[in-house]
Amino acid sequence: MGTINLATGQYAKETERIWTVGSFFAGKVSNKYRTDLMNAKSITILSPASTPLVPYTANGDNRYGTRTEVFDEIQTLTMSKDEAWTKTIDRSRFYDQRGLVNVAEYLVQQKEEVEIPAYDKWALKQFTLNAGASVVQAQVTKDNILGFILLARTAMMKVPVTNRYLYASSTNCNFIRESAPFQTVEQLAVKNIEKGVIGMVYGFWVVELPEPIYHTNNTFFKFLNMTLLLPNYRDWE
Repeated sequence: MGTINLATGQYAKETERIWTVGSFFAGKVSNKYRTDLMNAKSITILSPASTPLVPYTANGDNRYGTRTEVFDEIQTLTMSKDEAWTKTIDRSRFYDQRGLVNVAEYLVQQKEEVEIPAYDKWALKQFTLNAGASVVQAQVTKDNILGFILLARTAMMKVPVTNRYLYASSTNCNFIRESAPFQTVEQLAVKNIEKGVIGMVYGFWVVELPEPIYHTNNTFFKFLNMTLLLPNYRDWE
């Protein structure tokens, strides 16, 4: 029985296209460590911490301040979920079915119906559980959802204002759509629309998630793309 590796050779580009187009998160999170995440159980990230300005002193050994090492923040990320699937096509059964079983089409179906939804559900669960800040608010309605978004926006004013995303369920996205500040992708004249993006509100790209995927009680979830990581699709082969 032969084995098909979708991460290499003639299948690699098509597999990446299916994954990027199909996932609500692929392409919206950081790719900085995607090479390190391949085939790894854990990775260690050294992050340079910014240094505050100090008064300059004309004399002494520390004229520019006390010297410290650049890389002083260390994070270790360990894989917490490892799943797989397998199928076989017996040669005799293949002939019995007159070759009607198209392997390539079946693999695409498996990705679209099983792998990618599982990937997105797990990502959303981990991102919301480990969010840097979480606020408990009253029941969301179309009248108060913008107030909640503004509160979250204020909490993120210390980070860059570009590449920000807001994920919400279809129900809550309908509330956002009805608000005056919301701009549709047509109004923004965006050419290459990422999966799920329906427009922008207060500087956040709004991503609508189907209810089966948005399996959380959170009203919405916001992030800056450079702050989140996901395994490369090749790690799911």
